[in-house]
Amino acid sequence: MDNMLEHPWIELQVLIKEKWLTQKAFSSILWKKVSEVNELLKWKRNITIQRDYLLHQTLWTPVKYWILKQIDYDYSLLNIEETERQDVILNNNEESISDITSLWMEPAPLSGVEIQENIEQIDSSADKSASEWQEKQQEAPTENSDSKDDEDLKNRANIFRTF
Repeated sequence: MDNMLEHPWIELQVLIKEKWLTQKAFSSILWKKVSEVNELLKWKRNITIQRDYLLHQTLWTPVKYWILKQIDYDYSLLNIEETERQDVILNNNEESISDITSLWMEPAPLSGVEIQENIEQIDSSADKSASEWQEKQQEAPTENSDSKDDEDLKNRANIFRTF
């Protein structure tokens, strides 16, 4: 395990072993139940301010020594979790971008129904353009400049019909 991620209780376990203390002896020094000390040493309980002060008094460690170790450990875990979360987000974004890019680069083939719908849309657009042209023909007086515009509309309508 990385030193930055070392749980504070690991150091406490080492200190207890160096002093040749059993969990029972250590619990009697702390005036705590053996089960509570066992839970502490198995990381089932975190270091609190009260526990920090108790360890300071019994092991002659500096005040806030154990609580600061707990805070460092908690922040290290938080940083790891945040990094993993950002990696997941980044990977999901990369996958989404590649999915979008692949869709953009390679259009999906159209089904027969979709082709028919596209043809119907083009036909309706052509019919609309042709009817607009006919309306303009009926409304507009015949002049040379208008005839060029009319001719242009007529050509456009024919182009739509060819699709």
